[in-house]
Amino acid sequence: MEQLEQYFDFRLGLKKLSNDPLTYKLYGSISVDEADELYDFFDSLPIDKVVLIDMSNFNGMGTMFDEDFLELSESHKKVTWINCSKGAKDTLERSGIKSKRIK
Repeated sequence: MEQLEQYFDFRLGLKKLSNDPLTYKLYGSISVDEADELYDFFDSLPIDKVVLIDMSNFNGMGTMFDEDFLELSESHKKVTWINCSKGAKDTLERSGIKSKRIK
């Protein structure tokens, strides 16, 4: 279903997987249409807690979000991007996120 997200208007591909540790899954792709939802999600993340973001079914995003992902990574030192697909790794690295934060 996550891979089919891009063909339907399901909004931002995001779901909470766990509270301990706080784990979310970000999947599909992100376009300008999901920008507000993405920003709301980033704003909701705690700065002082471990947060894991599973990106196993993430396909990519426009370069317009690169700075936002980098800013989140720099301001939230306990965020780790896990189970990254090739597209997710490429996107996160393009954003300037340090490789030690990408698993």
